[in-house]
Amino acid sequence: MLVPIDGSEYSLKAIEAAAKVTDPKKGFATVLTVLEPSVMQLPQTYLERITLYDASIPAVVIPKSTHDVMLERARIIVTKAQEILTSSGIRSDGKVIKGKPVKSIIDEAKAEGSDLIIIGSHGIGGMAKLLLGSVSSHVVEEAPCSVLVVR
Repeated sequence: MLVPIDGSEYSLKAIEAAAKVTDPKKGFATVLTVLEPSVMQLPQTYLERITLYDASIPAVVIPKSTHDVMLERARIIVTKAQEILTSSGIRSDGKVIKGKPVKSIIDEAKAEGSDLIIIGSHGIGGMAKLLLGSVSSHVVEEAPCSVLVVR
């Protein structure tokens, strides 16, 4: 199973859904965050939410230009998602990659031989997504496997 997350509230819901539908005895999930080189920013609101799980993570505003910090923020989000799955008895691995989200998600699903993709219905795309279409809808159209879209 592949669970692509972008740090949005709907990503958290996708992780929670993955924990509910996966058999802890047999299930395995890959948690994936794709950082677009032109964006390299994850939302402050999600970081504030994950601080509820771990108060040691500072929820601070970080300049967009700080690539290393954005990469670290993505790793923290993936790690926290993995912890949610682990607490439900689900084994997982986490990946942070750079690229175009739809292509990267599809490529990863093919490479992993994923039988299911669980993805949030809305992400952090804003106006660009209104013009170009949502990542989740493109993943549904192009995925090599079943896709569960979570609201």
